[in-house]
Amino acid sequence: MILWLYGEKCRMEFRVAPSLITRSDAELLGTSFPRFALRCYLVVDDKAVGFISCRRLQLISQAVTDWGARTNDLTIQRIAHISPIASIDVKPDDKPENLIPRQPCIGDSMLVEPAHLEGFHILRVDLGKAYGEGESLRATPYVKHMKLGGMCAQAACQMAVLLLIDHARGVHGVAEIAAIASEHQAQVDEADGLELDLGGMTPEGIVSYIRDPRVGLHANIEIPTLDLGHPGLDTEARLTAVLAEAMRGYIQSGYPVIVPVDSGRLQDLTDMTSRRVSAIVETQFRDVPEYWRAVRPRMRRNHAVVAVGCNSIAFVLNDPGILPFLEASPEQISASRVYAENTASYVADFLGGLTIITVVPGKVRLPLLPTRNPDANGLMVLADHVGRERLPGFPFWHPGCIVTHEYRLLEVRGGRPVCSTNVAPLGTSPNDQPLQVVDEAMKYLGHLSDGWYWLQLTNATYIPGKTESSLWIWDATKDPPSIGTVIESELIAREYLVAVARLSAAGKWSAVPHHPQARGPLAVVPIGTSATFDSNSSKAALAPSLVSSVCAHGINSYATFAEMAPWKDRVGCELYTFMQTDLRVLFGREARNSTNVVDFLSGLSEANLPEMVRRINGILPDHCHLTGFASFVPEITSARKDKRDQAVSALINLFRLALALNAPNPSQISRHSIQTIEAVCGSRISEVYPANRQDRSGVTRMRFFAERRSDHQAIRLLLDSLQRVKNVVKSLTIPGVSHPKFVLELEPGPMFSCRSQATLQQLCSELRGSHLDDLFRINVDTSHFLIAGIDFSSLPDSVRELCYHVHLSENHRAAHFGDVRLGDCISVDRHQEMIAEIRKAFAKRSPDSYSGGISLEYEAAKRFSFVVNSMNNMLTLLN
Repeated sequence: MILWLYGEKCRMEFRVAPSLITRSDAELLGTSFPRFALRCYLVVDDKAVGFISCRRLQLISQAVTDWGARTNDLTIQRIAHISPIASIDVKPDDKPENLIPRQPCIGDSMLVEPAHLEGFHILRVDLGKAYGEGESLRATPYVKHMKLGGMCAQAACQMAVLLLIDHARGVHGVAEIAAIASEHQAQVDEADGLELDLGGMTPEGIVSYIRDPRVGLHANIEIPTLDLGHPGLDTEARLTAVLAEAMRGYIQSGYPVIVPVDSGRLQDLTDMTSRRVSAIVETQFRDVPEYWRAVRPRMRRNHAVVAVGCNSIAFVLNDPGILPFLEASPEQISASRVYAENTASYVADFLGGLTIITVVPGKVRLPLLPTRNPDANGLMVLADHVGRERLPGFPFWHPGCIVTHEYRLLEVRGGRPVCSTNVAPLGTSPNDQPLQVVDEAMKYLGHLSDGWYWLQLTNATYIPGKTESSLWIWDATKDPPSIGTVIESELIAREYLVAVARLSAAGKWSAVPHHPQARGPLAVVPIGTSATFDSNSSKAALAPSLVSSVCAHGINSYATFAEMAPWKDRVGCELYTFMQTDLRVLFGREARNSTNVVDFLSGLSEANLPEMVRRINGILPDHCHLTGFASFVPEITSARKDKRDQAVSALINLFRLALALNAPNPSQISRHSIQTIEAVCGSRISEVYPANRQDRSGVTRMRFFAERRSDHQAIRLLLDSLQRVKNVVKSLTIPGVSHPKFVLELEPGPMFSCRSQATLQQLCSELRGSHLDDLFRINVDTSHFLIAGIDFSSLPDSVRELCYHVHLSENHRAAHFGDVRLGDCISVDRHQEMIAEIRKAFAKRSPDSYSGGISLEYEAAKRFSFVVNSMNNMLTLLN
């Protein structure tokens, strides 16, 4: 793929880094390792052209040794297969060690378009700082999915939402999207048990996911209609022209379009019409590998691609199954359409399969084309009715004239248009002078209330050489009328039109005196709320620590950091014992054959502890002290008893190790004070398993499914494991030696046991009811709370009283893309407010009711300087 995009001059650089995809894969497969991807940087002529997050497939196959099987002891609501798709990459006898290495390594990636796409309007988003790069990177998201029977639509959803991240409430990985989509299909709540189908999604399923409150965007299935202009063309050409016009309106406004296609037609089209249409992969600027063009059996394979660019004659598609940046003509997109249901007729097949799925900000309700779900008219239909009526004062499209339209979706905020670089100038048709939206719209229309508007520039040519231009501004926040409604032009003008302007022969714009209509500003829903604090109120003391896994070098990096002034003797170390790099540094040659640290620690004996203590003390400088352990053990709720047993044993052995480090030895008093052992609350996924099922077309194929427990079942399993830990460690305490508490961490995502304020409150209630709250408390991870939408000040006292320890870090508000310097994505003032909230709550409690520490958590920062800079900021916030 890299050679195809950038040629042989492209060089690659690598580092270990967080990834949306690998986090989602680990969440689905219920494994603690590997959590991070290998981030591959692409450089051409010393210029960065993006990066690719690579799955570490061999390590995944080592962690997932065999598939599970559907259990009978869990209440699972089974759903019908979401969309028929051929599992061409899966064989019935495939084992993980055979199937996983064959999966695509490409995860969530940011790519700059190749040089041969010059002249295309390409959608980009700046996620450089959010990914922890420390600098801007405007690029196009690209994702490939694990081929366990589908999930191309889920990958398309992830790419589309990333392009709208400024408007989205949350961004999810492919596996998480499958979970949310399955909830909608089964009509169950997020808290319910569910069988997840890891196959495709119907267009209706894609719309349901995009509209989910956890995403916060809006989507429609839009269908071209023959009623919209383009006289003289046959049925297919007219529909294709209308489809292309609408797609350009969305893409040039800055919004992607998901296009349902058939993957067989995409790669190997047959002559289904009177004129030959070539397959998309056959007409690329550069040759693609032969196996991408291989002839496939003639069968339906529903697929989804994302249109991320366009010019006046073609589009650019990101295909999650093949390649990014594929060029495609409108005719090729039409010819690649999905098959219609229950039809043998070509015309019916065409009419039934030609659709697009548009993705826009949540407040936008008026689509361009008629929609399928629900059935409603689009702006292009409404505009056609008004333009062909002789309404007083309005421009009129004379019979027989050639009419062309351009559309832009625009937000007005604070009385001014908000245009990003993703928006193309209005008026880019060949026969028109460019009209800049931002400057010109305000000059002749005056003030517009805050909200969303469709701008429609129309050129009507009815005498050779003479063109009348008009600009129509429509309220995009209003629900369109249903298709069955009788459309009256005067009613449309009154309800939907905000303003109309006409361009005179002298090149001056003047407003039609029918509008603008008076409208109040739309309410703005804040992402989060900030509390006001009394600066004179008492503050709880929080000692700073650093989680040791910075720069993916584990404890060695912390040792270097601890020797630096001015932090010497001021900053402790919270040892991240479950990082791959820590495994070999801490445990040496004995751990090299272990798949992960959970495997290794579960097998430790009392005889191993002195050597481990010696190694840790030998690595750390004399003045360096440990304050806690951090870990990631989702196996604590595994359906497999052997994995749960390993997780329980690992936590018990961490407790033993903490006691050994806290205890004084003959040569010196103890310099360590390990107060906490942090652990996640486990995954709700019990098994991933293959099964033969019928799809909607009645064909039986093997696909993969995942079993997700209900919240109640997951919490019961978690409590059972925690009780087993407590039963052992309560007899391990040593008189005069402080012992740590386990702090449980919330992890955002629909497949984790503790992921929201509701599940956090449920967990705290269960800990108290099971009398586990003396040993198990809650870790306040500020980044995770932010993604989950939790305001610490709004938590009930029953939760805040169990909050024991604090992790401070930064991420984008919608997802954890990477380790971000404090202040790069969230204002320092907001961090100060969060810390003040926590310290105010802790100040009301006795000192022994919380750890007294706050740890800066950077799991795999790009540069050591990022951590130094962030520690400076944290120390400033604590003073």
